[in-house]
Amino acid sequence: MSEYLELNGDILHDQLSQSVLMVSFDKVNGERRDMTCTLDRKYLPIDQQADAVVAKPTKASLAVWDLNANGWRSFRLDRVINIQEVSYP
Repeated sequence: MSEYLELNGDILHDQLSQSVLMVSFDKVNGERRDMTCTLDRKYLPIDQQADAVVAKPTKASLAVWDLNANGWRSFRLDRVINIQEVSYP
């Protein structure tokens, strides 16, 4: 049995557009990562807000705004282990 979640990228995209999530996933190199991320425009710098509208998921991955790295990052949908909604200042 796989430890990875079965995700619908469109549903996850909608959740990220309205909230901040902690997404735990395995990177391609095997390293495990916890990323605090969002697509909610109120958390993005003004010059990045337009990109949030076009950050639609592919079948394999999703681009998100990493709040700790202050930049765009992506993760593979088939490598997500856990998703948790978090409060963010």
